[in-house]
Amino acid sequence: VYRASIVQKRIIYFQDEGSLTKKICEQDSTSDGVTDKPILDCCACGTAKYRLTFYGNWSEKTHPKDFPRRTNHWSAIIGSSHSKNYILWEYGGYASEGVKQVAELGSPVKMEEEIRQQSDEVLTVIKAKAQWPAWQPLNVRAAPSAEFSVDRHRHLMSFLTMLGPSPDWNVGLSAEDLCTKDCGWVQKVVQDLIPWDAGTDSGVTYESPNKPTVPQEKIRPLTSLDHPQSPFYDPEGGSIKLVARVVIERIARKGEQCNIVPDNIDDIVADLAPEEKEEDDTPETCIYSNWSPWSACSSSTCEKGKRMRQRMLKAQLDLSVPCPDTQDFQPCMGPGCSDEDGSTCMMSDWITWSPCSVSCGMGTRSRERYVKQFPEDGSMCKVPTEETEKCVVNEECSPSSCLVTEWGEWDECSASCGTGMKRRHRMIKMTPADGSMCKAETTEAEKCMMPECRKCP
Repeated sequence: VYRASIVQKRIIYFQDEGSLTKKICEQDSTSDGVTDKPILDCCACGTAKYRLTFYGNWSEKTHPKDFPRRTNHWSAIIGSSHSKNYILWEYGGYASEGVKQVAELGSPVKMEEEIRQQSDEVLTVIKAKAQWPAWQPLNVRAAPSAEFSVDRHRHLMSFLTMLGPSPDWNVGLSAEDLCTKDCGWVQKVVQDLIPWDAGTDSGVTYESPNKPTVPQEKIRPLTSLDHPQSPFYDPEGGSIKLVARVVIERIARKGEQCNIVPDNIDDIVADLAPEEKEEDDTPETCIYSNWSPWSACSSSTCEKGKRMRQRMLKAQLDLSVPCPDTQDFQPCMGPGCSDEDGSTCMMSDWITWSPCSVSCGMGTRSRERYVKQFPEDGSMCKVPTEETEKCVVNEECSPSSCLVTEWGEWDECSASCGTGMKRRHRMIKMTPADGSMCKAETTEAEKCMMPECRKCP
């Protein structure tokens, strides 16, 4: 329990309850994760704008068991701000086709299509880039972020991203309510995340072969006792170590607000303590949001232009004292024209080439790099961050070649004692281009020896 005190003129004031006391509890690992919290109607006015920032903490250092070194990544983030009439995903529910494709393939295309079909119930589609590899220091690669808006009707926010490679494991938030019971907008949400299972694939390790779950199961959080081969397995049944954190911060409120009083003590502190310490003549009676990032320069050449940043006037405590402008301008020149070369992009090294897109014949492969430091003059980086080239696998393969998956794990021996048989399977990924039958074996069997059978006395 954290308690805060207020000291004024050597007199100590302490509020035993309310916003000056925070109680933080250990996450309940025994919960089945089914959301039963009712979603209330929102009474807030106007709209609010938020920024979602995703911090992945899944790495070989934090999760060493069977960590996939070469292909670890987070898929593209996909989500939306929406009403309570539309739920993208939830614990205890079944994954839609869009959720399934994110969960198993990391593809957001179908999920975005499903979201846009709910146009009346959705205000903003939330999208952010994939991360290859899954973790890099923030001074090398900025955490992915996206901005979105909410209103009285569409005041919930949901998103998901695949932990890859994996059978169908994801992290995200489901129906996070950003409307307060006092008819205001939440200032900040910080949520640590554990992976969850979409219920569409029965693999137990990061790189398990495709094994559809039939019938489909409900979405549930992963636990440390799911399977001994699971990378999160703990024989003592402890909590799964967190793999990510999401921070949702309110960056603006627009339109007439029916709750002009800040929501709570935290909100007041956030309003009165701007992050940027700059010398200006802003009266204490004028409360602003933080400055936005500088815009790109209006000039793309070495002719002088200007760039702009903005802030919002959140409260004017004394109407007799005028508040300064909410826009700020600064002279600038196009990329490459700065005396200090402030338009230079610092790039990371190229990441290893991806596997070839085909396993037979000519395909393509790609590699990526990231912006380590953006230009100081506010201009955009024009350096390519992705390269693609052709690749050839098995030049001698023909149109009758058949593409198959890797072999799955061996089934249990058919006999409990003596000699039996065990089998393993693989699937056909693509039939021959010439329409002929696939001659590749999809089932393999071999003998297995169990302990010698004993006769009953």
